[in-house]
Order: sequence, then structure tokens, then C-alpha cells
Amino acid sequence: MIMDVCSGLVKKYAGDRIAGLAFDATGKLYIRIVNKAKGAKERLIELSDSMAKKLRQRVNAEAAKGTAEARQLKKMLDNTQCPLPKGFDPLKGFKSFDDFKAAVGKADNDHAWHHVVEQTINSGKFAPELLHNPANLFKLPHGSGSIHERISGFYSSKPPFAEGLRVRDWLSKKSFMEQFEFGINKIKEFGGSQYLPPELR
Repeated sequence: MIMDVCSGLVKKYAGDRIAGLAFDATGKLYIRIVNKAKGAKERLIELSDSMAKKLRQRVNAEAAKGTAEARQLKKMLDNTQCPLPKGFDPLKGFKSFDDFKAAVGKADNDHAWHHVVEQTINSGKFAPELLHNPANLFKLPHGSGSIHERISGFYSSKPPFAEGLRVRDWLSKKSFMEQFEFGINKIKEFGGSQYLPPELR
């Protein structure tokens, strides 16, 4: 579907293929292009406003018909129009957690990288460049009794406010901004303010 709408743009990059969509903090849309001739190197190509509008219209029409691909794309496109937390730049994010760790480094033996907005349950809802973003990942102490273990345990619990759901399932129905703010507040409540950047403490 992306190829159908953006075929004119892609023709400029012969031999490349479309890997998906990305967007920046203003909601500007990009397509992720993979260059096969350069070892599958990926780059972002900005969509014009008219092409982005055309893509949204096509996705909405197909989603109304119940097309699975279109429904997933619609979720992502709808989220490009939602406000992001301060400091987020999706263009600095990564398409996978492995890519993030390859660029930034692994956490040491006593720590783990913690996704404030969880990755697995939100896969397909939010762009990977948001989930695997330096602004969404913080090192927390890891291991038995650690803050990371206690937060993970809380997200698996079913407190009254979660309406019979696990916290992570209840939270996944909310916007990116709401999930991020909830996650930051929980880190603070569990005594982890010192692991956050100064502007979030």
C-alpha cells in the first residue's frame, strides 16, 4: 500500500525497497528506504504534504474495509498526530532494540535498559523509532529485589484501577504521552528518580 501511493518517489531510488514509515516530533511523515546495494543501509525520505495526505486517505479507506495491513498503518498514522513528550526526536530512534544497543551499548551486568513505554505490547501501535528511542530508554539496576524487577512486577499485577487487567494491558490502551508520563511517575514512586535525566526528576 505504501508502495502504491509512494511509487513515484521510490522510482528515484532504483533498487531500493520500502521498509516502513517513520515520523518526527511535528508529525512529519517519512518512508524508510533500504538500499540493497549498500549492505541494506537504511535512510529516511521525507514525504511531501500532498503525498502524506494521499497516503492517509488511502489507508483510511482500506482500513474501513477491514484490511489488516491498513488497520495497522492507520494506528501508526493516527499516532503521528498525537503530541510527544518533551525531548523526543523520532529521527534519533532505532528500528529495533538490538539496533539501539548496537549504537548506544549494552547495560552492564547490574543494570538493564528499561523501556518507559513498553516495547512488546505496543509493537505495531507506535513507530519503533519512538519505542527504541534514547528518550524512552533508561538504565535501571537489575536483579533480585531491584527497582527494575519491582517495576516489572507491578506492570504484571492487577490493581483495582486496572479494571481486571494487568497494568501493562490496561496502559496499552492509552496514548504514547499518557504511557510515558505514567512510566516516569512509577520510576519515581519506586525510588528511581536518580536514574532519570534532571528535567524528568
